Amino acid sequence: MNQADLSKLVSALRIAVKPKPKLLSCPEGPAGRLKKLRATVTALVKYERIELNYPRAEEAQGYAERLISDAIRNGDCHKHTMEMADYWLNEKQLVHKLFKVLVPRYQNYNSSFTRLVLGPKTYPGYYAGTAILELKGNPFPALQPETHNYHFWLHNVLLEEAKKEFRSAREERNAGTTESVTAENSQDLTVFLAVNFQRDFRRRQCDPMLVFERILGVCESGCRIRRGDRTKVMSSGITTDWSGLLKMKKSNFRLLLLIAFYGLFLILGAAIFSAIESPLEVAEVKNMRDRKNHFLRTHSCITGK
Repeated sequence: MNQADLSKLVSALRIAVKPKPKLLSCPEGPAGRLKKLRATVTALVKYERIELNYPRAEEAQGYAERLISDAIRNGDCHKHTMEMADYWLNEKQLVHKLFKVLVPRYQNYNSSFTRLVLGPKTYPGYYAGTAILELKGNPFPALQPETHNYHFWLHNVLLEEAKKEFRSAREERNAGTTESVTAENSQDLTVFLAVNFQRDFRRRQCDPMLVFERILGVCESGCRIRRGDRTKVMSSGITTDWSGLLKMKKSNFRLLLLIAFYGLFLILGAAIFSAIESPLEVAEVKNMRDRKNHFLRTHSCITGK
């Protein structure tokens, strides 16, 4: 029998079955394990929402899915399906609920019939955690809030377009600022090289090629320096103008001022504390010395060493 014929005989589960072995165990052996699973499936059909440990809920979910799927597929006139319902449902009145309530509810379902939600994990406690197993379409409030897509709401669309306009305007402004600064720097550097080349050649009367090579070296190193820190060639040689470095931002100045004020505060605090505690300390030391001398005079057998 091929796979197609087998799918006609056995209904496929609509949940993901993990290949790893289940952690559900019972000291009574396989019979006690099945007894636990039957009680879980019975409680699920009866109450439609139960809370239990995760391994037991995960394994019982597969049996509940298979029972409901066979009931929908074969109906209440199928002998094997009725025997399975009688076996898994300990309370026999739930067989009527299975075929008359759950089957019409899930007749047109394209997804699973049950939902497994992880419960809060308490510490210290059972390491596997708890879970909530429920039948879909139950009359209880939803455990998880429904997710809605609010992206196409009017105010969200307007905010998205405003953000795009703001970002494009900022990019254009940054690009224009960069181009203007680059052009101004190149123009200033050209004028700077021409003037200093002429000045150095006239005053020092040296080889033009040597002057050009020296200024070219200044150009290569000065292109990486900001506008406030350009190098200038003086009559006595090439020197660096540090005026741009001395221009300090207000935040840095405030930081230095705060550090200086904090150091002054510590010094003043130490001086005041020393002025208050010094007389008491001197008096205590003098009192201890007097007591020691009196003790030594009273007991002559004891030396002061």
